[in-house]
Amino acid sequence: MPTATRSRSFYDAGLKQQAIRVHIDKEHTQSHVLEAQLNELITQSQAQFASETASFARNRRLLTGVVAVISGVSLLAALALGAILSWSLIRPVRQVDNALARIAGGDFSVRVVVRNRDEFGSLATNLNLTAGRLAAAYRELENLNTNLQHSVETKVAELERMSRLKRYLSPQLAASIVEGDGDLDLGSRRKYLTTFFSDVRGFTTASERMEPDELIAQLNDYLSEMTEIVFRHGGTLDKYVGDALMVFFGDPIRQDDHAARAVHMAFEMRDRMRSMQHEWTSRYHEAFQVGVGITTGWVTVGDIGSEARSDYTVLGNEVNLASRLSDHAAAGQILVTEPTLEAVGDVVDATPLPKVELKGLSRAVTIYEINPSVSSPA
Repeated sequence: MPTATRSRSFYDAGLKQQAIRVHIDKEHTQSHVLEAQLNELITQSQAQFASETASFARNRRLLTGVVAVISGVSLLAALALGAILSWSLIRPVRQVDNALARIAGGDFSVRVVVRNRDEFGSLATNLNLTAGRLAAAYRELENLNTNLQHSVETKVAELERMSRLKRYLSPQLAASIVEGDGDLDLGSRRKYLTTFFSDVRGFTTASERMEPDELIAQLNDYLSEMTEIVFRHGGTLDKYVGDALMVFFGDPIRQDDHAARAVHMAFEMRDRMRSMQHEWTSRYHEAFQVGVGITTGWVTVGDIGSEARSDYTVLGNEVNLASRLSDHAAAGQILVTEPTLEAVGDVVDATPLPKVELKGLSRAVTIYEINPSVSSPA
């Protein structure tokens, strides 16, 4: 009979202890088997756990090493990428910064080479365009400045030239020469010209009777009036020598009729002096009268003097002779030499005077007093 049936029959008969004992006797052996199997299973499980634990520990170290290696590689890669990115960003910025510094220093030839196809590449392109345009603008500015400087120097030279010429010539003639309408040569040279001198008669005596301010005022009136007449006839005003007036004709502008101009000027001066007699007498209580000497001949003409001071003047025997003639002439008298008379004989009436020996001249000179011809206008 099976153990379970026997145990059940005892239990049904109320014999529980016998039932338990039969069960225990039968199951005790089985339990030992099970216990042994369980212990073996536990041992195997513990061994497997230990093995798995050791394996996990080995795998963890390997994983830790792998992670460390990957982390190191990743760090190096990140550093390399950062360096590359930094170089690709900082290098263009430095190039642009250096280029801007050179442009600020005036070097517009600088160009930036940035191969990036991003904003830095666009910035470099625009910077190069800007530098090129600045270089072109700077060249234009330099040319403009050069032209302006040349224009200023030219204008200053013209003004200096004009100011200088206005000392001798009429403003209109001076302007014509400066503008290039007339030939001008201020170098020293020999030339056939007509020289004019006028001298106030009795000036020393008048100056003793007049107050200094009145004397100066009348002298200024006289010289102003005579200078206007000089310029009107195209004469070159050489200088004022006190009350004397020195003028020559035929230079710096060539005048083939230089003798006629000088004579007509002398006639107009004398007429103007006569017309001012009443005004001067009422204002200054004295009336100036002049004597005039005119010669025609070869003289030395040009800018004569030093770098500090020079005069555009004429020198020579004919100049001295004209001065002596004006000294010799009486009030209102116009004296000329034979060459002058030959040049203007058809417009004047001439009266020959005895030969005279003039101070500073080694020979006697034939002179003529002239007046406007009755057949020609003065």
